[in-house]
Amino acid sequence: MALPVEVDPRSWHGGVWQVGCMDWTTPWMGREPTVYLVDPDQPTRRLFYKQAESLGFPLECFAAPHEFLNQWEVGQSGCLFASLDLPEVDDPAALFRLLAASRVHLPVVALSRKGEVRWAVEAMKAGAVEYLQKPCTAAQLAEAMKSAVCWEAEYREDILLCYKVRRRLERLSPAEREVLDRVVLGLSNLEMAAELKRSVRAIEQRRARLMAKMKARTVAELVRMIVLAQCLLPRSDGLRPEPLRRLSLV
Repeated sequence: MALPVEVDPRSWHGGVWQVGCMDWTTPWMGREPTVYLVDPDQPTRRLFYKQAESLGFPLECFAAPHEFLNQWEVGQSGCLFASLDLPEVDDPAALFRLLAASRVHLPVVALSRKGEVRWAVEAMKAGAVEYLQKPCTAAQLAEAMKSAVCWEAEYREDILLCYKVRRRLERLSPAEREVLDRVVLGLSNLEMAAELKRSVRAIEQRRARLMAKMKARTVAELVRMIVLAQCLLPRSDGLRPEPLRRLSLV
């Protein structure tokens, strides 16, 4: 499931990735995109060191998920390769629940010695952008690294906006969340008032507070925020979000 993007691995210059015929200028917080590896296996680490060096990517290795999470800060860039064969990982969803709890927004490539199709499907369903069976070839690893870094470069701005949206949502009152649910579904103030058994004036006041807290200038901008957060961020259970029906951000 690698993205079909051709990358010049040496095309990183001052915050601009030149990918094919496109340039992406992205806020890297002063750091180059980094490849993070969670895997204690030494042969795997040696292969990663070799490929990361050839592509010009910094590499940081960790023996367990908690070691990676101890240094994690929202805003770091790059991609994460994580082994599913660790004792702490009962199933792919368990790993992604752990990452979601720490607000890890990097694209994740799952690694495992298990070759069953079911295992790969579970990893992709949980949120992996790609699944590599170990031992993988140098060419497979290089392509996965380039594709994952390009994915993060393309969606980084939207993902970071999603985390801001999540923080704003946490500040909403239950009454404001009721209105937000119905704004996203396209209900008018009159329809909301009838459904919630409140006056139109009360709905207008809640709606005004909602727009102010969400920092949305228009309803279209508000809906875009919510849809982005639903589509790009994992749910609290670590799984990819279901299609938006009624608002249920967690």
